[in-house]
Amino acid sequence: MHSYEVEIKSLLGSKERTEQVRDAMQKADPTCILTSRNKQLNHYFADGRLDALEKIVSQRLSEGARMRFHDIAQKAKEFSVRTREKDGKVLLVVKASVGDDTSANGISRIEFEEEIPLTLDALDKMILESG
Repeated sequence: MHSYEVEIKSLLGSKERTEQVRDAMQKADPTCILTSRNKQLNHYFADGRLDALEKIVSQRLSEGARMRFHDIAQKAKEFSVRTREKDGKVLLVVKASVGDDTSANGISRIEFEEEIPLTLDALDKMILESG
């Protein structure tokens, strides 16, 4: 099964503004805590076919992840692919629109994010080889 998330993004502009937002959240809910900090590097890919990518990365995925990826490949009307290195972990990210909006910022979309036991360069190469 897929999980659903509500994501709100805002350009805060400065470290001071970030602290103001955190303080306001803490005031609104004293149990609100910062759970992590991280740095990440994203590589974005254009074009290609999701079914071709599915074939080449399936061997690197768990059974559950393979099933989720297959479901997305079947339902996607439009998709975007990226790789991410986040705190030493390499991730494959696919965002797929399932409605009439885009995969980039649509309201109805499915997201796949899974750690892949490869280097970022090796995963990038695998994606490029899939077309």
